[in-house]
Amino acid sequence: MAKQVRTSRSKRKNTAKPTATKRNPLPYLLGILALTVLAFSPVFSADFVNWDDPENLLKNPYTVALTWDNVVSIFHPERGLVLGNYNPLPILTFAVERSTFGLNPVVFHTTNLLLHLLTVFLVFRTGQRLKLPLWGTLLLAALFAVHPMRVESVAWVTERKDVLFAALYFGAILQWLRYRKTQSGGALGAMIALFVLALFAKIQAVAFPLS
Repeated sequence: MAKQVRTSRSKRKNTAKPTATKRNPLPYLLGILALTVLAFSPVFSADFVNWDDPENLLKNPYTVALTWDNVVSIFHPERGLVLGNYNPLPILTFAVERSTFGLNPVVFHTTNLLLHLLTVFLVFRTGQRLKLPLWGTLLLAALFAVHPMRVESVAWVTERKDVLFAALYFGAILQWLRYRKTQSGGALGAMIALFVLALFAKIQAVAFPLS
């Protein structure tokens, strides 16, 4: 009888023991995104520069209006070359913005920053998918968010190719991790599509299979 009483008490103690709860990462992620906006806030008063911005945007005849002929020319392997580079997807985004808002530098800089914020989120999700601890995932996202090497990519309009490529690249990585876990044909198709788009944004996406 005494043994049963001790067993019953032991069960109640085990039942009453509080279970560990996972921390909600959302407030930390929002904090990193807010810090990123603060760090890059000077871009809202920035202008265009005479280093490649004229050739890619200001003097590029294919960005003046969003017409079918201009879109075809942007993606043409010869007419679409700018300073010897083939980055049609960023040029297409320039055409969309210019035909809608004109040559307002705030619009172009804001788009670059928004693309960078999206990539920070995707980097954070990549850390989660790789099952890093919360502090490791947050450190990974924070370092990518405000690292000095990201300044040129965000603050220079011409480097739209870099922030756009990065968003597509990490999106493809997330789809690959999803495919590895679920063997979903949809995830595989999305990965291939994002990889191809990343190639049209910046040729450095060829490194994706190695990643």
